[in-house]
Amino acid sequence: MLKKIQLSIISILFITFTFADVIMTELTDPQNSSDAGRYVELYNNGDSDVDFSTGWLIQRWTNGNADPSTPKELTGIIPAGGFYIVCNDEDKFSATYGLTCDQDIGTGGPADSNGDDNMAILDASGAIVDMFGVAGEDGSGTGHEFEDGRAERADTNTSGSDVWDEAGWNIDNDSGGGDGNQYAPEGFDPGAWIGAGPASDTCDDESACNAGADGACEYPDTGYDCDGNCVGEVDCAGNCGGGAVEDCSGECGGAAAVDDCGECGGSNDCFISVTFNVNMALEDISEDGVALYGIGGDWTTGIAMTDGSGTFSATVSLAPESFHLYKFKNGGSYESVDELECAWFDDPDGDGFGYWDRYLNLTGVTEDFSLDSVCFGECGDCAVEITGCTDPLADNYNPDANVDDDSCEYSFADPVNLFFSEVAEGSSNNKYLEIYNATDDDVDLGSYSLSSCSNGCDDGVSWDYPDNVSFDVGTILAAGDVYVVCHGSSDDLILAECDQTFTYLSNGDDVFGLTQIGSGILLDIIGTIGDDPGSGWEVAGVNNATKDHTLVRDSSVTSGNGGDWAASAGDADGSEWVVFDQNIWTYLGSHPHNLVSTCNDDTACNFGEDDDCSYPMQGYDCDGNPYIEVTFQVDMADQTVDTEGYGLDLYVDDPYGYHDMSDDDGDGVWSVTLTLAGNTEYHYKFKNGEVWENNFNDFGCGAGDEYGNRFIVVGDVDTQAGPFCFNSCSECVTPCSPGDVNGDISLDVLDVVIIVNYILENADYNDCADFNGDGTVNVLDIVAIVNGILNGRISDATKAQLIKNDNQLMLLADGFIGAVQLELRHNSDFEIELTNDAMVAEYRTVDNTTRIIIVAPESDLLFDSSGDYEIVDMIVADSGSEIETIVLNHPGRPSCKRCKSFKLSSAYPNPFNPSTTINLHVENEGLVKVSVLNMAGKEVAQLSNEFVEAGDHSMTWVADVYPSGVYLIRANMMGETSVQKVILLK
Repeated sequence: MLKKIQLSIISILFITFTFADVIMTELTDPQNSSDAGRYVELYNNGDSDVDFSTGWLIQRWTNGNADPSTPKELTGIIPAGGFYIVCNDEDKFSATYGLTCDQDIGTGGPADSNGDDNMAILDASGAIVDMFGVAGEDGSGTGHEFEDGRAERADTNTSGSDVWDEAGWNIDNDSGGGDGNQYAPEGFDPGAWIGAGPASDTCDDESACNAGADGACEYPDTGYDCDGNCVGEVDCAGNCGGGAVEDCSGECGGAAAVDDCGECGGSNDCFISVTFNVNMALEDISEDGVALYGIGGDWTTGIAMTDGSGTFSATVSLAPESFHLYKFKNGGSYESVDELECAWFDDPDGDGFGYWDRYLNLTGVTEDFSLDSVCFGECGDCAVEITGCTDPLADNYNPDANVDDDSCEYSFADPVNLFFSEVAEGSSNNKYLEIYNATDDDVDLGSYSLSSCSNGCDDGVSWDYPDNVSFDVGTILAAGDVYVVCHGSSDDLILAECDQTFTYLSNGDDVFGLTQIGSGILLDIIGTIGDDPGSGWEVAGVNNATKDHTLVRDSSVTSGNGGDWAASAGDADGSEWVVFDQNIWTYLGSHPHNLVSTCNDDTACNFGEDDDCSYPMQGYDCDGNPYIEVTFQVDMADQTVDTEGYGLDLYVDDPYGYHDMSDDDGDGVWSVTLTLAGNTEYHYKFKNGEVWENNFNDFGCGAGDEYGNRFIVVGDVDTQAGPFCFNSCSECVTPCSPGDVNGDISLDVLDVVIIVNYILENADYNDCADFNGDGTVNVLDIVAIVNGILNGRISDATKAQLIKNDNQLMLLADGFIGAVQLELRHNSDFEIELTNDAMVAEYRTVDNTTRIIIVAPESDLLFDSSGDYEIVDMIVADSGSEIETIVLNHPGRPSCKRCKSFKLSSAYPNPFNPSTTINLHVENEGLVKVSVLNMAGKEVAQLSNEFVEAGDHSMTWVADVYPSGVYLIRANMMGETSVQKVILLK
């Protein structure tokens, strides 16, 4: 024996586990994989051999599936520093590379990826030791796609990891990755890896006896250590690691065993021989014979039984105290013992559904025995065989006979006058045949039947199914009455007249005849005994009239056609039948009829009625209601629309239907337009994919129907329903920022203009327009917005005066005025013209009331007017709040437009930084002084103080050395004054 330092088994296992580093080094999907096959290359980068059969697995996630496919077990040994090739077809692999793969796991598994799958190696504990790709992520277009190419591990990626490392792999694929697509064998190198090091000449396995020594590793014999000491179990023969054991008699290596009867070395002679017997006298014996099934729970392989003059037997050895369920089988048919007193009902899962079988209980039985013979399908033996005629319709019928001996004799009376009076092949299962008794006496239908062929008769000359529909003896059809045979799932109108159901009525190309039982005499026929006619037979010149039509026998017909279908069907000029459109059942239940013209156009107002078709006026329905276009709209702004599934639909109950909705402009409001009858109430709901809206009856706005639908009453003009918020009775409320009434996420003059109009229109409260949040929308909200726009760089007024001067209203203040809101009451002859020198100036007149809003006025004049007026309400505000204001009346003072001989224009720009320009218009030459005053009235600059000629004069104030604020530019000439307000913003 070889010598080595003694190590514990635990240490050996630990070292082996530590240095067993199995990794994937190559995954392949050759461009020519159909011929070359595919493979996965594994490499053992550790110091110890790894036995894969201890529970190692290879696993694949296909495409983007989050759950892996069933893993494959690895079976071989991968040596330290060696490779292990797993292929999908060992023959293709060998033919392509001239090598033999280590394990063929077949197609459809981890070795058969088309390049977009994810792969993992799992050790014996079930842990992932190496991972390629990302589970749940389809590889197409990612860093782990190797379609039509390969993935080779980088030489620096030498250790396994349960997390995908994209940088640790070199990828070639047909999407342009690496060197593109690869063909086998030239593009692949099974059994080689760029990261594998050269083989070592030193034994590196610590578990070997010569670990660390030059040369191949050497190991002790099984059961011994390196010093030759037995470390395993010694068997009963004294052999270390041997497998010899004592048998049940105590003999080492003996063969004695305990039999099924519990006896050591026994021969199972305790078994009981049971003989099963079944009497097959009343059965036609199958060529496959009779067999016994179920003994010992085996319902797959039967026990053949031998025939002993009609009684079949089989003897079986059964264990004592055992219980068995069984049945007899005649060829391929089991006997039926359902609910027989000698049968056992087995319901293994307790759901009320199980099987009826015979049973045998051997509890307490110790002797062989034979079961009494039983009749196939019965508890007792077969009755004594009595032969004779078993047909009740035969003249020599023997009611005691149980075996028919073909001795029946018949004498048939002449058939009575019965014939088909109506036949229908409607939509779905709406099918029927109507039989008419044309005699003066009642008829027992028990002597008659319906015989048929399906899609043409098999032999072309005789019935496929003679007497296919029979009638119980005593089924009386009164003189002049009809008997209807219909499909059991036909319309309620048909079932109301139906006397007997039959599933396999004609689809239009199945011939049916009214026949006498026994004699086979044919009284009447629909179709011909022969080949398949195609879709149906022609009748009265109507092609395929026996399909998708109703045929009614003309009242002039008094007897059946006796099988002459051609004469009966006739042509366009003459037929025994009148052909109606599908689903016309007007004449069902009686015969004959005075057939009149019937409207068969389902678009007509009198469809199905006995009259010429009548139609509504164009644009109206049959009740005289106009057709109206109704646009249904639903706001889905706060919902996720199911665009991947069924989408968003409108459901309307009458006419019933689902209608696709669309959002063409992408504003979140989905719509569809329908043409509906006016003056009508419609119930409807919206459905998002599989999700219906809730019950609107609970919301208080429903139609009151059982489904809790919405409702709309359509009038006589085109209209619109909505847009409603999904699951709401009203429109969606869109959150807004205070003041941003146009929703452009910007606070500017556009919002001011909208709020001005909102106030002037006296509209309902709008929380978006209520900038200061005081629950009221007025000029205080406007001035707060203006202050925000101007960034607060203004000097507010503290008091103001409104001066009424004949046809003008002037505003004088000691600082900045943000806005003025006025309400005037006046006569109908009142007219007004607002100043243009303001950020916004608007008014609205309703009857004898005018509402005015002027934002950031830049001159004293607010408006000119004609006619008397009274100020009934006013708000004058600075940049944030209302200020004290008094109203003064100065009657008789002349209008400035008439009396002034000069005027200052509005400064531009205004507000400004650092300069603004103003024009002075002088009617006559003279001395003009133009000064700049601060809000305290102190002159801070002088723009002019000289004699000027008549005309326009422009002057500019450069205010770069002055602080931000409100200033007044004042012009004086010959005792007259003109003032303009400017705002300097820095």
